[in-house]
Amino acid sequence: MSAKNWLVLLGAMSLGFVVPACASTDSGDGSGDESQGGVDGDTDCKVDSDYGCAQATQDEVRETIAGPAVKTTNAEAWKATNSWAGKTAEAGIAWEANSGLSWEEKYHKWVASLELVRGRTTETISIKTPQGRTLHAPVLECADQGIFFRFVFSAWYQLPFYMTGWVNGQTVYFGHFGVVNKSGDAVSGFPLYKTRYTNYENTWRAGQAWPKDQALRGRTAGYPDGHEGVLVDGREMAAGSTFGTYLDELFLNKAAGHLLSIVVAYYGSANLADGANTYQIKGKAVQGGDVLVERWQKDGIGHTMVVIKDELN
Repeated sequence: MSAKNWLVLLGAMSLGFVVPACASTDSGDGSGDESQGGVDGDTDCKVDSDYGCAQATQDEVRETIAGPAVKTTNAEAWKATNSWAGKTAEAGIAWEANSGLSWEEKYHKWVASLELVRGRTTETISIKTPQGRTLHAPVLECADQGIFFRFVFSAWYQLPFYMTGWVNGQTVYFGHFGVVNKSGDAVSGFPLYKTRYTNYENTWRAGQAWPKDQALRGRTAGYPDGHEGVLVDGREMAAGSTFGTYLDELFLNKAAGHLLSIVVAYYGSANLADGANTYQIKGKAVQGGDVLVERWQKDGIGHTMVVIKDELN
């Protein structure tokens, strides 16, 4: 892969790990799931493999594209109280107390700490959560893997995250603020995450039963994504389990889970290769948590790999 094919996501996104991923269209059409890549059946998005449903932006691909106006609305999935450049003293899932690391550095350290383990059919990775749970990686298309890790870390630690796309003739942003337009207002047809779904982060305590959201447990990634046999705390997920079931076990903030199920349906490698969401770096700068994206054409499939460990530099 040439240097021009190596891309890393912007401050709102920057991901990584290398495992076998997709480059085919054999992912199903999402028929029978409630979202079809949309929300409660009230959007007309249809999933097309890892391409997703949000078109690349109409702007010329470049390395700086403005985000939405900053507003606080009921569309918000979580409040971004931390910044990627900021530093806090608390210990975390992959760093000691008083580490002196920024959140960006903590993110890369977390991704680099992920362990390869034996999965249900091949190698996968083991993910530890801030609540002490251990889950094997979810079943996702390659581009969706390239979104998953940054989104999850952002939601866990109240960090900003968003992706830009073009839906139904307007620029839209999917992120911690929900689904909004350039003015920062909620886009019609998508949930008001703050008021519709429950966040248990401030009420759940260790030792208590894990709270469940039955609606979330029924969601998919917009295509067949059977999670039967994926390990959660050492136990196999049951028959009929989906990506939504997995997200319900991953997040105390159920709004984050509902939003991520939509993000992976709407976005694909075309969006990751868009200057609205990524910028190019040289190979020597790649580190754990970055994303490698290869595209052959503006529309259609591509290939995405997420870097776990950098052993070259």
